[in-house]
Amino acid sequence: MAEILNTIAKIKKSYAATNPEGPWFDRETSLFFRSEFSDLVAGNEKEAWFISSEQFMGGEPRLYTVRYYRVGKCPKTVGVFQGYKTEDEACAAIIALVVEHNANKRNEWAGF
Repeated sequence: MAEILNTIAKIKKSYAATNPEGPWFDRETSLFFRSEFSDLVAGNEKEAWFISSEQFMGGEPRLYTVRYYRVGKCPKTVGVFQGYKTEDEACAAIIALVVEHNANKRNEWAGF
């Protein structure tokens, strides 16, 4: 049985297993973008939503981006890169995305 993707560590492990040479989550890329990752992860065995934050040099504010990861693929930006000023705004966006995603799945199962 596949592991539930409910932590950044599990997403990183899954990504590394299928993309061993991929730049996501590697030390150099994280240092370049000054990347950090929120503890909030909403996922299942196949996909997950998470938050990254990046801060450019020169005193720019840290901004937040919602990401979507599907096993075997590279994470994708959901919405606008650095589209959230606070982690709380990005968390609210993930909650809304998961609710919408689950509603769409229920509609598929019901034949809508």
